[in-house]
Amino acid sequence: MPRIQVAVAVVAVLAFTTRLAAADDVAPGSKDRGTAFWLSGGGTAVSVGLVLAGGSTHSSMLTSVGALASLVAPSAGEIYAGKMFTAGMGIRLASLGVGAIGAAELARCSFPLVEAGGCSGGAGGGVALFVLGALGYWSGITYDIATAGRAVDDYNQRLRLRVTPTLIPTPSSGPAVGLAVGGSF
Repeated sequence: MPRIQVAVAVVAVLAFTTRLAAADDVAPGSKDRGTAFWLSGGGTAVSVGLVLAGGSTHSSMLTSVGALASLVAPSAGEIYAGKMFTAGMGIRLASLGVGAIGAAELARCSFPLVEAGGCSGGAGGGVALFVLGALGYWSGITYDIATAGRAVDDYNQRLRLRVTPTLIPTPSSGPAVGLAVGGSF
């Protein structure tokens, strides 16, 4: 084996194993499915509670904080498992857009405009879009709460698999470079 290949192999092994050893020293432990579920469900309950409290006290600040929290709070369990953006969060954002279009259509077709003929076709389309957006938003919340445990399982599975470069001496042709795969299944 030419010297350059041996040198590259040695440098690669040292670089990768040094990095992996440092990563192993600070690697987090496994996460708990129950914690993920309670973070998602509890965060959602808190955000709904803030919206309801804001509505009953006529506090637009509480209502706004609760509404904004409802975008992120249902994803708390998946964020705990290392996923910063979730499918449920995407569903909620898309549904928010659909609901906003429906609300804009409803505002455009308010009662005085309907009387004056300024709203063609009535407000049925706006109502349908608004309801569709609300159902989609709730579906995104439900999806994130339901998949929090699976996100933790995926996180814990990634902790179990290890791949590291190896340099194995052979009697006939010098060192051989390869990858060692280890894990617990």
